[in-house]
Amino acid sequence: MKLAIVLAEFGRPAPDVTQFRETWPDAEIQIFGEYSDFTALPSMAHFAGLRYGWRMNDYMKVRKLLDSGADIAISFDADMRIVNREDARTLPLLAERFGLCLPLNPR
Repeated sequence: MKLAIVLAEFGRPAPDVTQFRETWPDAEIQIFGEYSDFTALPSMAHFAGLRYGWRMNDYMKVRKLLDSGADIAISFDADMRIVNREDARTLPLLAERFGLCLPLNPR
């Protein structure tokens, strides 16, 4: 099973992926953000202005998940921290079992 970790980062240098590699050593780490290549993503600046990257973050994450080519893909903001690796390792199992695993998000 191919696993991809998709990280979104805007406004900083490239993120430290150490914690993601330690949690999922066999996963492919894909990073996108304002400093990376957006050629696969449509420009939506006309909808959200100059900060469209931040505002369209969720759309871009879903797009990258679909384009990942992985059997299971998990998306994070690059500044998120994993506080319990054992619990985090259950995410691919939940996604495989239910077909989808989503966080509770007030937006």
